[in-house]
Amino acid sequence: MDFAKRFKQIRLYKQLTQKELAELANVTQVAIHGWESGKRMPTLENARALCIALDISADTLLDLPPKGFEEIEQLGTEDDERDMLRTYRELDDLGKEAVEWMCRHELRRLSNGEDDAAKPVRLVPKYISPAAAGVAAPIDDAEVEMIRVDKGVPDDVDYAVVIQGDSMEPYIKDGDTVFVKRVDELQIGDIGIFSVDGSIVCKMFYKSGLGDIRLVSTNPRRADANINIMRDSSDTFACLGKVIIKKSKIKLPDYFMNTVLS
Repeated sequence: MDFAKRFKQIRLYKQLTQKELAELANVTQVAIHGWESGKRMPTLENARALCIALDISADTLLDLPPKGFEEIEQLGTEDDERDMLRTYRELDDLGKEAVEWMCRHELRRLSNGEDDAAKPVRLVPKYISPAAAGVAAPIDDAEVEMIRVDKGVPDDVDYAVVIQGDSMEPYIKDGDTVFVKRVDELQIGDIGIFSVDGSIVCKMFYKSGLGDIRLVSTNPRRADANINIMRDSSDTFACLGKVIIKKSKIKLPDYFMNTVLS
């Protein structure tokens, strides 16, 4: 078994999420994901930290004779359990994360003596890889984790994203997680997630009568972060969804409207 598969198998055996292991080993969750996907290998220092966090020997992590750990293939499973393992291995990363989350949730419920059978569980993908433009990128190959949401989150949201930067204050602060519904078009004044020439941004939408698009910062101190896309521009532009704001409809900021009306 290669390192990536074995590393992920050990983490699941220890009943740890990627986030929990990252905190224990003092590394980033993105690094954990990269090691499990086989995109990169940990340094010697990181490997040592992982062994300490997982309470295993280096032999176990490096697939030498294991200590206190068994391969899944060697476990005495019933036919239905083997079928479930086969099905799990055919899932993509998003599906596997959902299954892993559910298993951990059920283990906690049983250990706490709780009865959550009547409580519906809702999972939403959350993008965890920050992009240079200031938000985690909601694109097909971006890294995600499944998060549980409560009844306060609308049923029709499609994903969650962490916002970095202060350009959307006071409505969205640096580090806030927002929920997004995928739509192709927005109304003037809606806040959305956009792709502009490959960069991902969170802005307020405005479209002039001539067809020019303005992506507006609600923070007047960050007017420098506004983006203008002229109707005859060669910029590539796409709307990736509408940010769900609990407040009533937000007005375009005065500083922007003054420039439009002047």
